[in-house]
Amino acid sequence: KWVSFFGFLLCLVIMFLTSWYIALASILIAAAIYFYIDHTDPTVNWGSANQAWEFYSVEKSMMRMRRFVSHVKTYRPHYLVMTGEPEDRLHMARFVGSLRKGYGITVYGNVLTGDWNYKSTVKTFRSKKFDYGYFENTSVDGLKVRGFVSSVIANNLRAGLQSLLCCAGLGVMRPNVLMLGFKENWDVVEKKESKSNEDRIGASVDEYVAMIRDGFKMGMSLMIGRNLQKINWDERVPEGGTADGYIDVYWLVDDGGLTLL
Repeated sequence: KWVSFFGFLLCLVIMFLTSWYIALASILIAAAIYFYIDHTDPTVNWGSANQAWEFYSVEKSMMRMRRFVSHVKTYRPHYLVMTGEPEDRLHMARFVGSLRKGYGITVYGNVLTGDWNYKSTVKTFRSKKFDYGYFENTSVDGLKVRGFVSSVIANNLRAGLQSLLCCAGLGVMRPNVLMLGFKENWDVVEKKESKSNEDRIGASVDEYVAMIRDGFKMGMSLMIGRNLQKINWDERVPEGGTADGYIDVYWLVDDGGLTLL
């Protein structure tokens, strides 16, 4: 790399010795084109060479981050949001998107209940491109909802969550906050004799509580969102006006209990 750098300097010197104003104009034009492309980000396929460089840069950056040591002063929340397919629970994805000023990663957990032995399960997984792994929604002005989709095939929702708790993320970029939706139908009793996933109403109450405990066992912080679908994301506070409403905060001693907002 030092030979290449020396060659660059030598070419630069020759350019200015030949014609300094043409050399300066060339550098300014090249810089303007670079910043224009970087700012507009056009959807153009630049070819495999550019993709190869991006892969190399990302891999090198991730390996460099192995030296990072977690500290309370540099804490960043990284979210594992159990949305299923993010479009199905867009209110949860939007809420977490509004909390991303810490610039942590967001992983949307999706569990496809089924058995690997059935070809239809894997076929559904592949046909819906659950292995693609990205989600982005910009339907609300000023709110960028984006993140990675991590999908797994499991016999039930809890088993899928356990897999995601172990494997979601990469290197130090791993979720440390688990977000679940509130189980509204907790008072509905399931038919235990039914073994079909279609006859089940999500996770049972026991499984839901066990999922919360699984998150705590893995050292995760926990958020349970309720009534987030009632938020009007298109509503804007008038200029010079104030927003009406209250946020009730119940401060609890850290004894393993849940803090209510």
